[in-house]
Amino acid sequence: MKARFFQSGLTGVVAIAAFALPASVSAADIPSAGPAAQAALGVFSSGTVTLAPAAYALQGYKYNRAIMLPTVTRITQAIVGELSADEALTKVGTDIAESVKQAEK
Repeated sequence: MKARFFQSGLTGVVAIAAFALPASVSAADIPSAGPAAQAALGVFSSGTVTLAPAAYALQGYKYNRAIMLPTVTRITQAIVGELSADEALTKVGTDIAESVKQAEK
């Protein structure tokens, strides 16, 4: 998949029109990346060196979706007031256990 960059004229927001960007890709490798997109890609890629080892390893973990999806869903529900923090944490644990069970089938 080729990454394509565009810049919004309304807000100056730079977006990447791709879902997967290989680690080996730099702004210089993408001809359609203008100066703002190159700067954004530089900031984005420079952050990888500050990732905790556990967070980096989670990307390739067999059950990463079983962990990440329920976590995002339940924490969002707590933030917007649909659940209390205690309810969200309880449901995260239950959801993860169920998701791992389903993934093992």
